[in-house]
Amino acid sequence: IPATDIPTYVGGGITEADSWRLDTDFTGTAIIAANWERDDSKGGGYLGTGLSHSSGVWSFPSTGYWLVRFHANFTGSSLQSRHNLAHISVTEDNSSYSETTSGSTQMESDTNVNTSAITEQLIDCDNTTNVKFNLGTQPYNASVTTNGSTSENATMFFAVKLADT
Repeated sequence: IPATDIPTYVGGGITEADSWRLDTDFTGTAIIAANWERDDSKGGGYLGTGLSHSSGVWSFPSTGYWLVRFHANFTGSSLQSRHNLAHISVTEDNSSYSETTSGSTQMESDTNVNTSAITEQLIDCDNTTNVKFNLGTQPYNASVTTNGSTSENATMFFAVKLADT
């Protein structure tokens, strides 16, 4: 086999990857519909076309098996909050979302507690019109803040296309 044909037989490697972060804090439970920015810190960015979003609904640029990893950073002050959740919800019909995975962390009563929850989901996007996802947080204590930043990845996610469908 000529070396130039090898990608045809074994694949050409990762062709799509994207990284986004929340740029503003908020308090309480939410599907995060706004205040996302593409990671522009050193080493950040995207490969390929990149994801798109509208009102918190994320669309894939191409079909394939996508790994989505969501990291939510929480802060609380002098409170107790068990089960602070970061979750990924997926739709296969561009309408009905189901929570497919969640990560949890807790805060003990203390001053200025900072903690993170991480969750990830492998999504088989066989139709870019219908298969989408959203991200949300659900702290047990409504006073907990989900942290955003324009200079670092406090609450963020990345998506990588691992293979074709």
